[in-house]
Amino acid sequence: MKRVLVLKAPGTNNEVETVEAVKMQNCFAEIVHISELLNKEKKLNDYHGLIIPGGFSYGDNIGAGKVLSFYIEKRLKEEFIKFIEKGKMILGICNGFQALIKSKILPEITEKQVATLTLNNCGHFVCKWVKLKVLKHPIFKNLPDEIELPVAHAEGRFVVEKNFKRNIDRYKILLYIENPNGSYKNIAGITNESKNVIGIMPHPERCLFPFQNPSSRYNGKIFPWGKIIFKNFVSLL
Repeated sequence: MKRVLVLKAPGTNNEVETVEAVKMQNCFAEIVHISELLNKEKKLNDYHGLIIPGGFSYGDNIGAGKVLSFYIEKRLKEEFIKFIEKGKMILGICNGFQALIKSKILPEITEKQVATLTLNNCGHFVCKWVKLKVLKHPIFKNLPDEIELPVAHAEGRFVVEKNFKRNIDRYKILLYIENPNGSYKNIAGITNESKNVIGIMPHPERCLFPFQNPSSRYNGKIFPWGKIIFKNFVSLL
């Protein structure tokens, strides 16, 4: 059976929902605290997939995902690179996306950070369901061009370093139709060139059952779009 590691850090608060979302797809998943990786009690390579869930890791005290990204970059980067080079899947959701960006793993593994997720243009925390445009990527297989998922962030505005702007189109995979934070080119999610590292701001783990969203309809039916995303993630392991 495939194995998924759901990474927890102090302040993470969506790990339980994420584990259950993976288990719904008949796949093994377990919560692993970052200290277990740092202390070599658990090995990333023992898993087929990694999900870094949403929340407020380390209280977002010096910026959303910043402290978590420090540990990833300074203590775990070599393990992450080997994991990625083997073609294994990584999904960062909200705070996890922020950590992947700030640890210089997305859009590509680099020495210099070329993008970030920063304060929303509105100046405050946004928690709402948003309409999204789905671009081509295997994690969105069997989804319509437009879906709806919830967001919950204060630092979700995607910005790109000036010299990298000309390249960003080949990384984007998910766009806001109703942009809640002022993201550059309405970007709500990106991937690396190998397509096995994904970062998205919306929370698919909060859309696993039709009753969770009163308004998301497709052909007259309410669909749990998040459940389909996790099904696709597991199928790619």
